[in-house]
Amino acid sequence: MAKFVDQFAGVVDQLSRSGGGRVEFVDQQMPEGANPPRAAVTVVVDRASKFVALKIRPRVRCDSAGEEVRQWFRHTECRFPNSAVARSWVTANLQPLYAQPASSIVHDVRGQAYSNNSLTDVDAVEALRSRTEDQVIHLKAEDVARELGREVFGQDHVLPSLAERVVGHLARRSPRRPCTLWFAGTTGVGKTKSAEVLPKVIKRLVPEGRNYATMRLDMSEYGEAHRRSQLLGAPQGYVGHGQGAQLTDALAANPRHIVLFDEIEKAHPTVLQTLMNAMDAGRLSTSARNASGTREINCCQSVFIFTSNLENESLVDEATRQDAFDDPALVDELCRQGLHSAGIAPELIGRIGAFLLFKPLSARAMAHVVAHAVRTIGEEYGLRIESIDPAVVAAILDQTSSHSFGARPYEYAADRLLGGIFAEAAARDARIPLRIVAGDPPRCIPVNTCTGLLSEGVRKEGIA
Repeated sequence: MAKFVDQFAGVVDQLSRSGGGRVEFVDQQMPEGANPPRAAVTVVVDRASKFVALKIRPRVRCDSAGEEVRQWFRHTECRFPNSAVARSWVTANLQPLYAQPASSIVHDVRGQAYSNNSLTDVDAVEALRSRTEDQVIHLKAEDVARELGREVFGQDHVLPSLAERVVGHLARRSPRRPCTLWFAGTTGVGKTKSAEVLPKVIKRLVPEGRNYATMRLDMSEYGEAHRRSQLLGAPQGYVGHGQGAQLTDALAANPRHIVLFDEIEKAHPTVLQTLMNAMDAGRLSTSARNASGTREINCCQSVFIFTSNLENESLVDEATRQDAFDDPALVDELCRQGLHSAGIAPELIGRIGAFLLFKPLSARAMAHVVAHAVRTIGEEYGLRIESIDPAVVAAILDQTSSHSFGARPYEYAADRLLGGIFAEAAARDARIPLRIVAGDPPRCIPVNTCTGLLSEGVRKEGIA
């Protein structure tokens, strides 16, 4: 008999006593005539949702098996309402089919290991430790805050708190739910930028961080009930079932995501309810092509970031009046009260782990943003911008009179002023480092890394 059949009852009992979990039996022998002849079988006990599941991969074909077993082989998952029903099903349907146990290692993600020959299997322990350690990312909050500050300007009061929250979550070996943050503040001050830069910083600081990805979801696109299926998948029997879902498919492929839910107040209540359940249980339930018609997506390792346009200006004004930006407890109180009075569901507010309030950008921060925008625009043309004349930055700032829309208008002004100049420079030679100097219009001048600016005469003589 295959090992997973022989040990099924004991494994289910142990997982039930320990609060749930899963055990994987790798390289299990399938019944005679099965294709492929071996597969991996996983036993799952979920006490929160009150079910026991039996999963198999890859899909198996076996004409000699009974209809219920063939259905399990086809759909790769079979669910039972409790352990007693699961044990009865295994006894009645699987025990008659399986031969003697194959050589196998059993892995339990909660730290158990099983072996026929000894109290524990050392190879299994080493494999489990390696696998578990790969899931933990150890960072220093000050390093993350410093790296974020290279691309997010004028928010030095927010970045350390953001870094501490994220670093603490990444260090958890078995998180029970995703990290949940709320970014408040007026438009164009770095909220979206922070969410986009965060996974890049993680990847830059540690090799394990390469697995983190980012996703931005404009929740105004999910304001109608039927739009839920595009985000989370359509139920079995409904139009769109099996066609994929933006959020759940991404998390299924990679559970380590920084997900930005932009303008969350515009999402339909059914979408909000699903997200709130995920924030509590650490799982998203969605449709699947299996016997039960559902699948569970683990999102415990993800970071959920929410933004809203409601009450942002009044929150900033009140925080300024009370000098609260550097007081996390006061910011938390102001945000919770302000968002509740603006109509945000208290159930959603109560599930947010931390509120981070972004300041309006100062003139100095705006100059940093413009300089960074100029370099970024140059990179789009394949150019390497080494330095920028302060007069050019000042000219871009002077082109936009409104400060109420944050950094974006200045980025557009930089593109208008320098786009044509960059196109000409790229046509000449995009490999040469450049300095942007003031003029009417501004100019791109090649830079010699040893001696500084090159004169026109030197460049004509071919020394460059």
